[in-house]
Amino acid sequence: MVKITFQPVAEQKEDKQNNGDKTEILIPHPTEEEDDPVLPLWRPKKSPLNGMCCLTFGLVVFMAGLVLSSIYVYRYYFIPHAPEENLFHCKVVYEDSVYAPLRGRQELAENVGIYLADNYEKITVPVPHFGGSDPADIIHDFHRGLTAYHDIALDKCYVIELNTTIVMPPRNLWELLINVKCLMEGSSFNMCVSQEEEDDPVLPLWRPKKSPLNGMCCLTFGLVVFMAGLVLSSIYVYRYYFIPHAPEENLFHCKVVYEDSVYAPLRGRQELAENVGIYLADNYEKITVPVPHFGGSDPADIIHDFHRGLTAYHDIALDKCYVIELNTTIVMPPRNLWELLINVKKGTYLPQTYIIHEEMVVTGKVHNMRQLGPFIYRLCNGKDTYRLNRRVSRRGITKREAKDCHRIRHFENTFVVETVICDEI
Repeated sequence: MVKITFQPVAEQKEDKQNNGDKTEILIPHPTEEEDDPVLPLWRPKKSPLNGMCCLTFGLVVFMAGLVLSSIYVYRYYFIPHAPEENLFHCKVVYEDSVYAPLRGRQELAENVGIYLADNYEKITVPVPHFGGSDPADIIHDFHRGLTAYHDIALDKCYVIELNTTIVMPPRNLWELLINVKCLMEGSSFNMCVSQEEEDDPVLPLWRPKKSPLNGMCCLTFGLVVFMAGLVLSSIYVYRYYFIPHAPEENLFHCKVVYEDSVYAPLRGRQELAENVGIYLADNYEKITVPVPHFGGSDPADIIHDFHRGLTAYHDIALDKCYVIELNTTIVMPPRNLWELLINVKKGTYLPQTYIIHEEMVVTGKVHNMRQLGPFIYRLCNGKDTYRLNRRVSRRGITKREAKDCHRIRHFENTFVVETVICDEI
């Protein structure tokens, strides 16, 4: 058994032999074998539902970021894209066998601009080498459904409804020009080159024209979501598996051996046992005092409701309830009491422990039980319930008063408290 005291070991043993005033508090674990009392281990009481929700949400966000990043990489680096704007310099050799059969083969050159984002095409026809046609700028606006001809020779514009049976849509025309090879013998299209490389006619390579700003925004957003999911998952794992938590509800079976040198000096050492329930989430404590071995005190159920600021005593022998304002100078708050019980090892001796006495008198009956809160209501519902007031503790109680007074001994601190409840006189 481990013993912790502020006195030297030799003096401690001598005090024990001489039955000194030293008070012992033993707080064992609630087990059937009282010979080996052990405190409950400080392990987290996890909420499976909350934990699974947190982990699932973290993994969902994690996967969302991963998917977004993968889509960006696949979209911008594995799939070739049609450019938002592309210019082609094209030539065609043709024959007009109906209207000009004697002219033979003729050549026509033009510059084609395809603007997929705005859904229109712009065609520039320069001055032909052999005449017979005016130079012009032509726009096919597929968004408006119109075609405009600007005759450069006359400097006039002509607008007509777009003829979709003749004019290819921008994407189709772009794909056609991409797939047509340069200098194909026997094809109606003889040359289609990039304007920047007219001396060396080569088709523009089919490579995506990427927008650096859009790409970086997409990638950044994907990585942010990815990291958010990773952080949430890490927080869950750390929060629920690496940090010990105070349990929402914990039960202790406690015993204390004490001496009452003022009011009962001849009784010597006495033992008091009780069960302590600490409910941190609801901010209240429930103490159950069984029938004492040597009498002198009534069995009771006690609730200290820190949310309502009330204490309720249910005297089991009388089957009556008594309610009074919570005395925070005597009763430890739930977390403090929980830490005290956790930190006290089995067989630990707490120095300077003592017993105090408090006297209370009944002042009236309680009629509205619901105003006392749900925890006291469950304890006292169906029982006669009375309000109490504290009165100045006196050295002794007369025989007449003793008949109308009842004692409840309990502890929710480092000392024992004897609560004396007297009826109205």
